[in-house]
Amino acid sequence: MLSGALGGAGYSRDGQKRWGNGVFVMALEVAAFIEISEFKRNTREFIDWLKSSRLMEGFDEILMPGEPESRARAQRAAEGVSVDDETWRTIEDAADKLGVDLGEPAAR
Repeated sequence: MLSGALGGAGYSRDGQKRWGNGVFVMALEVAAFIEISEFKRNTREFIDWLKSSRLMEGFDEILMPGEPESRARAQRAAEGVSVDDETWRTIEDAADKLGVDLGEPAAR
């Protein structure tokens, strides 16, 4: 709402004539409102409360924003990034053309 209204990008709805990528960013100094330790405690309690909710059918857990990305990053740091064969061949071809040594396969 604020991105479209303040940024002039309009709103997402049928008949919309204006297009754009409205962005709204707000930064707050938490300590100006509440002690950081209290904010962290309140936030932790809220997250715990949310995660204690009954799960919808077909779901194993409740994830907070950023949790899937954090898990993927940790997995990639531990196991590496999976690259399909065709993409890897393209990378190898580009490296060959540029004279870049990709190292031994075990190092990849």
